[in-house]
Amino acid sequence: LRQSSAMAAREALGSRVAALVADLRIALEHRSPAAPASWRDDAGSGLATILAIWRDAAAAISKTATKLALVFSDAEPTAAEARSICDEMAAACDELYTARTVAGASGAGAPLVDAVDLATRHLLGAVVELARGDRRASSEAPLAGVVWEAAEHVARGVPKSNRIAYRRAFLAHATQLKDVIDEFRPRTEAPPIVENDDDDEADGDMFGDDPFFDAAYTSEAERLAAAKCVVVLERVGAAFKTALLGIDDRGQAGAFDAVASIFDATTRAARAATTVGEALYAPIDADEILNALGDLSAAMAALGDRIDVRRTTDGDDTGAESSSSSSSSQMMAVVAALEAARAAVGAMEESRRDDEVPGEEDEDRTVGPDR
Repeated sequence: LRQSSAMAAREALGSRVAALVADLRIALEHRSPAAPASWRDDAGSGLATILAIWRDAAAAISKTATKLALVFSDAEPTAAEARSICDEMAAACDELYTARTVAGASGAGAPLVDAVDLATRHLLGAVVELARGDRRASSEAPLAGVVWEAAEHVARGVPKSNRIAYRRAFLAHATQLKDVIDEFRPRTEAPPIVENDDDDEADGDMFGDDPFFDAAYTSEAERLAAAKCVVVLERVGAAFKTALLGIDDRGQAGAFDAVASIFDATTRAARAATTVGEALYAPIDADEILNALGDLSAAMAALGDRIDVRRTTDGDDTGAESSSSSSSSQMMAVVAALEAARAAVGAMEESRRDDEVPGEEDEDRTVGPDR
């Protein structure tokens, strides 16, 4: 009876925290992007205060996980002991969840809200696993360790201000774009592997399962089209750097709606750039890559409209003019690269059509001996 009462308290804890995780999942599905209401980590701001409460709740969860593991691993606790430790954990989880909810209404912008929500979900999920996990004493410490790690991420891994959160989000976009460029640049620099129908079987034996050969371009026109698309992505990456400067300037000036607008446009452009990368695998489908380039063109035009405005400065009009000129020239470079990529894709398609036209020898064979 004593054991069943203790386990019942633990099961009740798992169910209660699992309900919080389910509520959080639903909230994330219906959440609208938020604009920030502050920029730096101001100790007296409402956002800084609520984030401090959120981190304190995570620390309390970590300490309670240690106590729960000790209580249930050393000896079977009494029903009162089990209820006490489980109620303590449930209260800390409730406080974490509440602070997470209030943070979204206290001036946290979209990237910071995302970071807080993800960390909250991870930590609460770890608590559920601890509450519902293997009841053997040897498993208590590892399960508690997962909780400790998740709580440590709340303390040290989540940005403490909107400015840091936006910069990290931009870095993630830039890193993803760089990965795509680094993957395809070597392929566009390698000579194409010309297909020969008569040697298909021999080629398969020669190259086997070589993934690079499988992804190699098979004509100079296809290779050139891919190379032009890589240049587009490089120009987009340069524009992202200017967008980050624009966001920081507007954040410093308190133009938070503009911050949210630029970030939203950059996020859409980053997704469109990734789609372009996905369309670069050989053999390139012309319609697919042209549609991807069109989406990227529209996204970059929207981004250009948001950042091609004088950056906010402390009276330094020269610097503002210079920055505006820089953003304009970068957008012009993106437009030029997009036009060149579209032209190269068109040339690739024309080359393919030419290859499909039968030559004179083929025509002679098809006419027959009565010609």
